[in-house]
Amino acid sequence: STSTTMNAMSDNVRKSPSSQPANQLNLNPHALDTAQDPSECFEVMHLPPTSFDPYHDHPTSTNSFSTRAHVHQNGLWHSSVHIWIIDPSSSSILLQKRSMSKDTFPGRWDISSAGHVEAGKSLAETARLECAEELGMEVETSDLKLAFVIPAETASIG
Repeated sequence: STSTTMNAMSDNVRKSPSSQPANQLNLNPHALDTAQDPSECFEVMHLPPTSFDPYHDHPTSTNSFSTRAHVHQNGLWHSSVHIWIIDPSSSSILLQKRSMSKDTFPGRWDISSAGHVEAGKSLAETARLECAEELGMEVETSDLKLAFVIPAETASIG
């Protein structure tokens, strides 16, 4: 898949207000009911050239779409975003532990937030949604900074 890394500085990230009492297990009103949906639809991308420049190049669409299950089973290239929430004052990076229900790398430590770009959604929109769903944090598009794009094959382990 093609990974797009975006940074969100912690001073500009706000925690979502929760309508649930603090003693409830799920404090995130944006959280999804399932770890992933095999019927999600992704735009399929062309295999990146070996000369791909992570600071200037971007994935090229095949103008076709496929489900999450089909894309992963067949190793098709598709886009995802990886969001690193950084606190420069303490040189800290926010990490999260993946759900045990994930289809890849369940229960492992991961970057701040990440997710696949669904068909019709932009990189920034996906980054905002993933921060809300996974962390309960609302991030403004203007607070996101595109750092680079990396073509990366996912290992068949996990």
